[in-house]
Amino acid sequence: MGKMIAIDGSTTKTGIAVFNLNSKKLCMHTVIAPDNIVKPLSKKDRKGLTKTQLKIRQRQIKKENIDYRISEMIKELDKVFNDYMPEVIVMEDTYANKDMYAYKKLCHLQGLVLSYCITKKVTFILKPPQSWRKDLDFEITENGMQHTREDYKLMSVKYIKDKYGIEVTDDEADAICIGDSYFASVQRDQL
Repeated sequence: MGKMIAIDGSTTKTGIAVFNLNSKKLCMHTVIAPDNIVKPLSKKDRKGLTKTQLKIRQRQIKKENIDYRISEMIKELDKVFNDYMPEVIVMEDTYANKDMYAYKKLCHLQGLVLSYCITKKVTFILKPPQSWRKDLDFEITENGMQHTREDYKLMSVKYIKDKYGIEVTDDEADAICIGDSYFASVQRDQL
């Protein structure tokens, strides 16, 4: 039976959900969360550094950790792809925020998933966050105010608890929601 994999990519934790394409049933969900390879500077390491030097070193550590985590996530995603051999992969689209380095690395992750899909002839769909939330009837605003990222994460966890009766991390919840969104949009398009 065909499988669909939904991915909520991140530079720290990537949520994954696997669905049966025919029955639309959730088969597996997990989160890939590699540890940091470089630990934060200790008091001893900070001693003697100027504020500028400290900032530069902290930025360097953050980049090294992001690079490491992304490479580990790619390896783990490859294992999931090989285990489940999906016919469809749906991934949350990247969006630029204030951290352009993290955005660039998320684009790398997305590009590698796209490369897999091209070489294996897998359908690849990018879903912007507002699109998949709209598919699931999430409230976009409340009292005229845009919800925060944290609000949306809580909505996803609650949606999964209500629909599936399971407790999941917010990253897993978003991945499962992205998968449900795929089915909702396919059903809507068939009407």
